Amino acid sequence: MARFWIGCLAALVVGQAASAQITLGFIGDEGKFGKHNMPAYEWAKGNYDTTVIPVADVPGADLKQYGVVWWHDGDANPALAWDEGAGDTLVSYLEAGGTVLLSAGAEQLATSMGVESGVPRWYATAADAHLAGLVVRDDTAKHPVWKG
Repeated sequence: MARFWIGCLAALVVGQAASAQITLGFIGDEGKFGKHNMPAYEWAKGNYDTTVIPVADVPGADLKQYGVVWWHDGDANPALAWDEGAGDTLVSYLEAGGTVLLSAGAEQLATSMGVESGVPRWYATAADAHLAGLVVRDDTAKHPVWKG
């Protein structure tokens, strides 16, 4: 699994010279991008040769044309739009050597795809309104990481 994530991150964290050569398929419904998805999409579009792949088009899509396929979803729960055909398509792409980055709420899809056995922890807005949506445990409240 570490190889999976390292490959994902390495593909996105390349120099600007190489970025023009990377084609990125950004999974999402562009007309529905909100305050979380739009900045991710705009960053991808500004740094890579980016094409939007609508969620409904993922099952059976030919993804081999993309160097990276990125599913970022912070505006909605992508599990609600999940289709086993999408998982099969993404897993086939991975097995053929492709790179998939799942971020924000889309991280949970790694479990649905069968490439991860655990379920990621979600940090929604917490009662204490911490900017990151985290609930800081009392036993770690004085740790320097929380000082900002």
